[in-house]
Amino acid sequence: MGSGDNGRHSSLFHYVEPILETLSGPGKPYGLPVIEGYGDEIRDRLRGHLEGGARAPIRKTANDFSVVHSQGSRKIKRIVDRIQSELLTQEKPYSVQQAIDYLRQRNATVVTLVLAVLRAAEGVEQRNSNHHNIARLARGEDEVNSIALPGKIETGDDGYNIGENHRWLYDNKAWNYLRLIGAMPEITYDQVHSRGLYLFTNATQPTQFAHELTGYRNGPDNEVKLIEGKRILEIGPGNGADVDHFLASGAAQVQVIDGSEFVLDRLRARYQESGMLQYDGENRSIPHGRVIVPGFGMEMHDALRYMNDEQEQFDTITAHSCFHYFDDKGLSDLLKSAHAVLKPGGHLAFSVKAPGATLDGHGIKLFEHLKKHQDVEKPESVMTDVRGRMWMNFDGQMRNFRSMDAWVELLSSHFDVLRKTDSDVHNYEAPGRSQKFFNFIARRKEIDLPTQI
Repeated sequence: MGSGDNGRHSSLFHYVEPILETLSGPGKPYGLPVIEGYGDEIRDRLRGHLEGGARAPIRKTANDFSVVHSQGSRKIKRIVDRIQSELLTQEKPYSVQQAIDYLRQRNATVVTLVLAVLRAAEGVEQRNSNHHNIARLARGEDEVNSIALPGKIETGDDGYNIGENHRWLYDNKAWNYLRLIGAMPEITYDQVHSRGLYLFTNATQPTQFAHELTGYRNGPDNEVKLIEGKRILEIGPGNGADVDHFLASGAAQVQVIDGSEFVLDRLRARYQESGMLQYDGENRSIPHGRVIVPGFGMEMHDALRYMNDEQEQFDTITAHSCFHYFDDKGLSDLLKSAHAVLKPGGHLAFSVKAPGATLDGHGIKLFEHLKKHQDVEKPESVMTDVRGRMWMNFDGQMRNFRSMDAWVELLSSHFDVLRKTDSDVHNYEAPGRSQKFFNFIARRKEIDLPTQI
């Protein structure tokens, strides 16, 4: 139920391709190590500063680089000042891509870009540590307060009592700039879950979407059901509230996949205690149980490929608040994999964050694609349809906020969309807040696809 997938991005770099084309150059492997002449030096210096997971002295990291550039120091300073301004000034909500476009127009070297992002992160850290900003955080006025549960209250050196999750997210506002270039390790969803960062981590009530699925009927005589009597694959089960609901609604069997060991360990213990889950001597779920929980976490793509290799077949695949973590290519691959493990006539049902959801507009904007529609009868009016945009949010996760049309288009190659709705989900990630979700029910298309995915 919205747990996502710890390993759902095998590399953070997969989701920032426009940035990496600048960092690495077309056709080159992603990441800092490929920067010709500087890769090893940059990587080794940063690794030294990050050893043991300690906070990186960003100023020292940036100042320690002594590299030869094709540009004069005064020009470099102007570029660094500009990118820091574009990334950090609240009055100018520029995206990372705009800042990089600016650098490319001025023929900045890759090393200059790296240094500029390091400087930008330094600026964020300095701004975040400002006494006034800490006070805003303590009063609940900072933007991270909208998504963080209080957690354990701790008193900082500044004397303020702040929830540890709030401070954790607050620090990430700076460090996420470094994660974009691979200078800091990515945050896994397992870390997010183990912190109890969101309400759904411990939810005991099924989602609105789960209720919709158990009541859905289609076919000429409304004889086709999605849950009752079906073998279900639940992606991202969270605390298992939707799994419980499906079982209570007559599901024949529910199998879960997740990349978070925290999530799987907790589900495994609970269902084993209830007698719904049993194990063989190798700690594998016995396939005849009503619930199957894998013995280890797997990234979504890998899990679906493995199931295809094992010739697993499901009647229905469900996922709540999971699929928006993928860019278009990653999502297309995932849909192809889901198609391969569904039985003929099987269904894919999922719910994703919509534009305007809690985390849309918070963090680092990576890109935005808009479609504009001019009203012929009212020339002065322009309607803007959000085709899709991606943010790296405070928790270090990438999320895509696509339009309904964009989702339908991506689905169309492998599925027929039977139902598409939007809904306001209350108290999902933070108390007292609601956010928009798009909900889809789609039927597997009967098309010829290679068995290997």
